[in-house]
Amino acid sequence: MRDECRGRFLLFAAAVTMAAGAFAFQPVPDASVKSLKITRGKSFSKGLVFVNGKVLLPPYVVERRGTGIRINEQAVTGEVVAWDDFLKTQPNVKAEKKDVEVVTSKLVVVRPEEPEEPAESEEEVDLDDLFDDEADAGDGEGEKKDEKPEKPQSSVVRQEVRSTKTIVSYSIDGDFVPNDASKALLARVNAKRTEIDKNLRMGGFVFFGNRYDPFVGNERMLQDMVKVLPDLMKTAANEKDFVAKAQATGLSYLGGRILRDLYRNRVDYPKLQKYRRRTAAGAELDPALKDLAKPLF
Repeated sequence: MRDECRGRFLLFAAAVTMAAGAFAFQPVPDASVKSLKITRGKSFSKGLVFVNGKVLLPPYVVERRGTGIRINEQAVTGEVVAWDDFLKTQPNVKAEKKDVEVVTSKLVVVRPEEPEEPAESEEEVDLDDLFDDEADAGDGEGEKKDEKPEKPQSSVVRQEVRSTKTIVSYSIDGDFVPNDASKALLARVNAKRTEIDKNLRMGGFVFFGNRYDPFVGNERMLQDMVKVLPDLMKTAANEKDFVAKAQATGLSYLGGRILRDLYRNRVDYPKLQKYRRRTAAGAELDPALKDLAKPLF
């Protein structure tokens, strides 16, 4: 029995890992890493990071890698500033347009065609048959002939929609040469790295996701959150139950997408329990911190 339960747990964990892989961040171009290099902060052990609902425990190293940001060598954003924007700052930039086919899908309601009424026969009819009352009243079959067949039900199907989209790609002849315009763009990316690093060093948290903007909170909010979140992830009967209980316990500010990500990765609750135990007797909270959360980007 124990082996069977362990097998189910491993299968569930594998499914969660595959689902998390399906939500990958936009890749950072290698050319941006080569030209813009890497800015890496020093290691620290405060705060808490979530990536598409998965718990990433400290210690942390926050780095800017090209046009994106990574924590512990794991991507936590796509491009903060597009590499194409950097290329546009170069005097030798070239733009190439290309039309590509885009295939999307949509749900449509298919209504079946109404059956046609049978046409009246033009064959000759005996007058005696038209006025044969006894034959009509014999067995009541005439009433059954008047019954109409049930109409077929409508159905919902997914249809492909094909369209054409113009893609513009940029390139340069030779090496990328930094200038005032490109340095201003790079400063924006570095500022985001610094903001993330600073918030975590102060004991805050960040939820990163490829379907929502990074969401941050401070140390006090994190301590309140880890008091209830691991137990909710462990005991929730289903996703709806988890979201409802999380909202009832004051976690509604996280939003539906973040809460659903947390439920999909509920096997991580032991990590949160470990973090809670480690910080239970930690340093006193800074009273200057405000109980506010805000989008990061």
